[in-house]
Amino acid sequence: MSVDNLHAFVEHVPFIIKEIVPTYGDNPIAIVSPDAGGVARAKMFMEAMTSMSDPRRPLNISLAITIKHRVKAGEIEGMNIVGEIKGKHCIIVDDMIDTAGTLTGAAKALIDFGATRVVACATHGVLSGPAIQRIIDSPLDEVVVSDTIPLSPAARTCSKIKQVSMARLLGEAIKRIHSSDSVSSLFA
Repeated sequence: MSVDNLHAFVEHVPFIIKEIVPTYGDNPIAIVSPDAGGVARAKMFMEAMTSMSDPRRPLNISLAITIKHRVKAGEIEGMNIVGEIKGKHCIIVDDMIDTAGTLTGAAKALIDFGATRVVACATHGVLSGPAIQRIIDSPLDEVVVSDTIPLSPAARTCSKIKQVSMARLLGEAIKRIHSSDSVSSLFA
């Protein structure tokens, strides 16, 4: 049996451009991976944003990575940034937000290292335990998640959290499977 991975935020790059990027004007943007394992995802997101931008007004966009320094399992001592983020508007791209510890730690580090603004997007908003309070208390301006997981009442009322629908992507994938067309070409 073959399986296709549907990349949610490649589908939602137009949403991000429409909702987030215009608020930056001509300011430089850094797409940030919260860890080394997410670099390929952040790079794919950056390339999709670049290819969809107005060629008459190309985005000033780069890539950065946060690196955690752990004291022990589950306890982070600090973070460093690889890449230039000073004076940039940062978009953290991740696959999942569970307790939001890494996400909010990364947002704080980005601001501490000179980022102008930080938003985040993730495919799956688990948002368990202290996640909502951490997001509220963090320097994050906005967190965008898909509707692959229903939001809790607290998450639905949090002004920093925005949820986007996966219906169009799932519908297109189902249509392509039914007609024996390529699903992977959705992301090419």
